[in-house]
Amino acid sequence: MKKRVIYIVNADWYFQLHWLDRAKAAKNSGMKVSVITPISDPSICRSMQMEGIDVIPWTVSRSGRHLFKELASINELRKIIKQERPHLVHCITVKPNIYGFFLSLFMKLNLILSVTGLGMLFTSDRLFDRVSAWAVKNLYSIASRKHYIFFENNDDLDIIKNAHLSNTRRLKRVMGAGVSSNDYVYQPPIELCGSLILFFAARLLKPKGLDVLVEAVKELNEQGFKTKLRVAGIDDPDSPLAIPAEQINSWSRYPFFEFLGNRKDVPKLIEQSHFVCLPTSYGEGIPRILIEAAAMGRPLLTTNVPGCREICTHGFNGFLVPPGSTKPIVEALQGIFSDPAKLEEMSRNSKKVFDRGYESQNVIAFTLAIYKEVTSCATS
Repeated sequence: MKKRVIYIVNADWYFQLHWLDRAKAAKNSGMKVSVITPISDPSICRSMQMEGIDVIPWTVSRSGRHLFKELASINELRKIIKQERPHLVHCITVKPNIYGFFLSLFMKLNLILSVTGLGMLFTSDRLFDRVSAWAVKNLYSIASRKHYIFFENNDDLDIIKNAHLSNTRRLKRVMGAGVSSNDYVYQPPIELCGSLILFFAARLLKPKGLDVLVEAVKELNEQGFKTKLRVAGIDDPDSPLAIPAEQINSWSRYPFFEFLGNRKDVPKLIEQSHFVCLPTSYGEGIPRILIEAAAMGRPLLTTNVPGCREICTHGFNGFLVPPGSTKPIVEALQGIFSDPAKLEEMSRNSKKVFDRGYESQNVIAFTLAIYKEVTSCATS
């Protein structure tokens, strides 16, 4: 009988972008694979089904905190798992992790929890967020007594590792989602022909720092340093932190700002840029766009926060700047105009960083090895 693995995730597009390769590898290894997820786009559901992956609809809000609705989501999840009887349940992101672990207290489940960044809870000063961070930290430490937990960066790993109840043997570092160097091929840097081209690609959320980047580029141009900003963004209307369309339209009036929308040709857009930028204000897992940029040999401009500083070393393969600050971005990029040879050096160094383990095949091999261990003693 085939071993059954079920993924639980709170966004279908997120799973398709970051996890589909690992799900396909699990299927190709002989496992039956299903995904429990809300369906925001039926075409995503169809594409996963065409890969032989079952998609099971789940009603859950990514950011909702309405008690009775959340209890209904947990109960719906319980019924699905009871019916599917998986050998392994792999939960992804905070809410699925919490709900999956809660159900494991009442059901016999083999779990893996994936922490894709501890995020804003662990950097916020709000009392509610600080209490929530304390609760999440202790939940993960308790969960590690029995279940594997994957972390994408060492900052997050160390927070849970140092928690009192943690079983450090079950805390594992994974090198982000990984990308294939066959899809993201190293390209020598393009020449700096009078204009610096920056590329930003991320969900269109305020904490991603696009506003800071726009102000920095505006200032550079005002000072005579010709700089273009190209933005590819994924709308996230479900998030209360989404950037309003009116703001994007306002920025688009600047001659240096080009909004590209949601694009599928990201490798081409990376190749056409000098820097890939993500001035996020909160800790990430390891942002996929930074891994993609490193694979193609593009210098990074990002912030000194967990996840981002894992793949970017200041002055080596890019620039690390404080979150929310325009001046350091301006000063860093001014230096490129005076020393354009630095681009080539940083380009080579970005590829060196990628080669330290961010190739997708390394991530897949590690994941399947854990799956094999966990399911080897599982019964249907």
